[in-house]
Amino acid sequence: MVGERIPDSYNFKRSGSTSGAGLGVVWPIYTAGRTDALTGASDARTQEAMADSVLDKNELYNTLIERYFKAQLAIIAAYLREDAYDTLQQTDHMAERLFEEGFISRVDRLEAQSALADAKSESVNANNDARLAMIALQRLLRTDYRIKPTTPLFVSSRPLPDVSYFQDLALNNHPGLQKVAAKRAQAQQLHALSDTGYKLRYYYTVMVR
Repeated sequence: MVGERIPDSYNFKRSGSTSGAGLGVVWPIYTAGRTDALTGASDARTQEAMADSVLDKNELYNTLIERYFKAQLAIIAAYLREDAYDTLQQTDHMAERLFEEGFISRVDRLEAQSALADAKSESVNANNDARLAMIALQRLLRTDYRIKPTTPLFVSSRPLPDVSYFQDLALNNHPGLQKVAAKRAQAQQLHALSDTGYKLRYYYTVMVR
């Protein structure tokens, strides 16, 4: 248990008519809680690492959800803008015929052309937004293939619980709070470790005469 082998030979000292050999074994039999403090600090660091892992995973999930439904909304918006542009094309064609027949004024004709130009611009912008949203989703998923969103948009009609439910849920499960608790536990264990330097240690000495 001492960790080193007891020597096979000894140095003798002679004092007057007395000869003797001395063997000293020094062993700390009281560690003043250092082992417990180090173990507690290690456990707290493990809890902090686990909380960091959950935070990173939650952040990735949030980014995935945001980009997924953003791409889906952008695609729907692009389709709606394209339909609006097609409808205004028909309206513009009719306005042109009416203007040629003298049923509408030049001002009305110009207003129809302006509305068509605005619809075309909005359709182009919506298609660009949808393309960029899809590229962002593809980069997150690290794929070059075009993704077709299949999960539909939804609105929950169920009544929400009381706010205290969400508060208790966050206090018990939020990884950010768990990380704070792990940091506090580390500080407490380090404080306990520093206190062990001021506590008394006992040593055991064996003398052979």
